[in-house]
Amino acid sequence: MRIDHVIYGVRDLSDAQGWFAQRFGLVATPGGSHPEMGTANALIPVGPGQYIELMAVTEEQVDHPLPKFVAAMIAAGDRPIGVCLRPDDLDRIAARLEVPTVEMHRATPDGGQIRWRVAGLEGALGPKRLPFFIDWGSQTEFLDAENAAAEPDGAIISVEIGGDADVLRDWIGADLPEVVAVGGTPGVSTVRIRRGHEQLVLGPR
Repeated sequence: MRIDHVIYGVRDLSDAQGWFAQRFGLVATPGGSHPEMGTANALIPVGPGQYIELMAVTEEQVDHPLPKFVAAMIAAGDRPIGVCLRPDDLDRIAARLEVPTVEMHRATPDGGQIRWRVAGLEGALGPKRLPFFIDWGSQTEFLDAENAAAEPDGAIISVEIGGDADVLRDWIGADLPEVVAVGGTPGVSTVRIRRGHEQLVLGPR
């Protein structure tokens, strides 16, 4: 199990990409849209198999809880709003938590599609703001190589999450040193990234 990506909710994708480039030297690549979920994204590779997902709401009225969740989380400004973990076996995680796996897809700017499966969105979008889990299937090697080429010397060092440490541990199923419970209000508060010899700290904008 490891951190796959962190979701950073933003009000305006273009503005956020400019801010990340100017503030941190982190350059986003075009992501695409999630038509069924009313969101769009841009991706910032930060190391082999890891990235920051800038996510904005495009349609809050769709029949999915994600855009309402994102809109509520960024009401006071752009901020980290979620963390996604990549386990060795998504089906085993889903069976242990007694939650379904859900197939998802994203329309890319070039007209293609990227598909994957997730589990645990209920916990991520609920009041406890827990991590969710992903399986990229046959696209894993391609996506990891793409991120490694963009930022070969980077990595997500840690993600600090508010809430109860025991609840977080039970949800993940193990102690994961990179995911740190810090108490207080549930949800992602701080993301630490290694970029060469630097350490970048991402929090609310």
